[in-house]
Amino acid sequence: MDKRTFYLHNKESKKPFKIYDVSDFDHVYIDGNLFPIEINNEKLSIKDKRSPKPFKQHDEMIQRFVDAGITFEEEGEVELALSILPTINYYRMSVYRLFMDEDKSFTRLNQLYEFDTKLRESSL
Repeated sequence: MDKRTFYLHNKESKKPFKIYDVSDFDHVYIDGNLFPIEINNEKLSIKDKRSPKPFKQHDEMIQRFVDAGITFEEEGEVELALSILPTINYYRMSVYRLFMDEDKSFTRLNQLYEFDTKLRESSL
């Protein structure tokens, strides 16, 4: 083992947020179950180089809903979507389309989302 490298497996730490003094080391390597990370020269580099999904504009999100079979036929549905999408994650909301039967309107999708949100909050 390099004496300038500090190795730690997450199972060695019994408490969350345990503090280790690594100021005397050039490299810190933390091996976890799902997240092996290595810190070199005070920079965090993640071995898994996945990048987040690119940001979509709100009109692009509406088009993705349309492509997935969601309709915007009722008056005000596009405006409703444009008011909701800045605060609700598109990917979280789009899952509810899998639970829709005949009515594939955005209004119905939003009702399912709101019902599930209230149900989750009430069970806390």
